Amino acid sequence: RTYYAMKIQSKTIYKFKKRNIAAGNIAIGSICGLLLNMSLVTSVYATAAPEGRPQKTLDSRSLQALRAKDEAMYQQYQPKNLRTYDFVLPVGSKVPEVHQLANDLQYYFFNYQDKSRYEEIADRMVQLDPSYPSAYLMKSFYVPDDTPEYKALVTKANELAKTHPLESERYMVQADYNLLITEDYDKALRYFQHVADMYPESAIAIWCVGMVYYYSGQQQQALAAYQKSVELNPNLAKGYESIAWVYSDKRNQTLFDKTMALKYLNIAKEKGANAKNDIYYAEYEAYVYYINDMFEKVESSIGEYYGFGEKYKNSETLANILKWTQDKQKSTTQ
Repeated sequence: RTYYAMKIQSKTIYKFKKRNIAAGNIAIGSICGLLLNMSLVTSVYATAAPEGRPQKTLDSRSLQALRAKDEAMYQQYQPKNLRTYDFVLPVGSKVPEVHQLANDLQYYFFNYQDKSRYEEIADRMVQLDPSYPSAYLMKSFYVPDDTPEYKALVTKANELAKTHPLESERYMVQADYNLLITEDYDKALRYFQHVADMYPESAIAIWCVGMVYYYSGQQQQALAAYQKSVELNPNLAKGYESIAWVYSDKRNQTLFDKTMALKYLNIAKEKGANAKNDIYYAEYEAYVYYINDMFEKVESSIGEYYGFGEKYKNSETLANILKWTQDKQKSTTQ
């Protein structure tokens, strides 16, 4: 599922990985991918199927039938009091507790909740249902993406997904694998779109499609997807942060707008974005302050971040932003 990026169940559900910020420019890496809303793609299209399923064109009736089958497959295992946080993709597990944990993880990731607790929940999911692909994908979200552990987790999720009976799970996890490991963006987008058309009301899914567009340099399409995600879920903190990414990326001078980047960063903070729980967010926040010439804010914020622990103190990105700020201040006073 990708949180798919996470369903986050994937990196559609979703995972953000490392963001590399360079002076005068920002490139943000993340992980995830899932849905393209009907307003972004046609309702009838050819989709390449994972695991050798024949390529075919699906109309709306066929998509509805696939969704009905998808939702019914594991419904008997779903707790009656399941809290979904408005996430709509089904959980492909026969373990009732996993259904709630999967939805909890989506909420934790997209709303910057406690990272340590996130990792505890991810470990618990793998223990409860080692056959659930998204459990491994979600567990990878905070693992450094340049390590063997990260690749092993995403690869394990992909191998399990190939034979998983749940259509959305199968497509989403394999889409994430193509997005994060092989970097085959075309294939990732085709897979994501298939699930997207099945679940057009999923804010997370649409956000994930935006990630594919962002990765592949299609900023205007990425922005449209991110904006749609917060329309569907006005409390989706990462959706607002993602909009800010597009506006702060100097690679696209047509869309670059540092004032708009700051605006959406502040909305993300109002919705729960928390530097203490996400070092990548902390680095990005400092960068937006820097490009807006908010020098005192950069220095005070980074000073606060350093109090969050050694990982923050050792951040090369934060050190660079602080140096750029100090150099710029010196140049303006000379």
